[in-house]
Amino acid sequence: MRWLARCKCILRWLFRHRQVEKGLEDERHDHLERGIESNIRAGLTANEARPGGAPADGADCNPPGRVPERARDAFHRDIARDLRYAIRMLRRSPPFTGVAILRLALAIGANTTVFTFVENQLT
Repeated sequence: MRWLARCKCILRWLFRHRQVEKGLEDERHDHLERGIESNIRAGLTANEARPGGAPADGADCNPPGRVPERARDAFHRDIARDLRYAIRMLRRSPPFTGVAILRLALAIGANTTVFTFVENQLT
């Protein structure tokens, strides 16, 4: 079930990456606002509570735009790791790999044939 959630996340990022990045930016902004409120409640002035001022207890102050960049880097690392794992598994079982490649080739060929036929009938 975990792989299904991961696939949904990957597809969402691939096709809606602007929305994902905006969501990450909104989340970062919300996190900073909560940090400022927490610092003000702890007794800091409004200027000291801001990340550009004196950050309390060594808080990590990410500049704008860095969070989506880090998330994108983590996404690319995850994709690369998943591809290496898939290649390793396909190498481990050559008969399965051969059957999988053959089925993909047949499916692509069948799709091409059907779409070509339909397109020729419509024109």
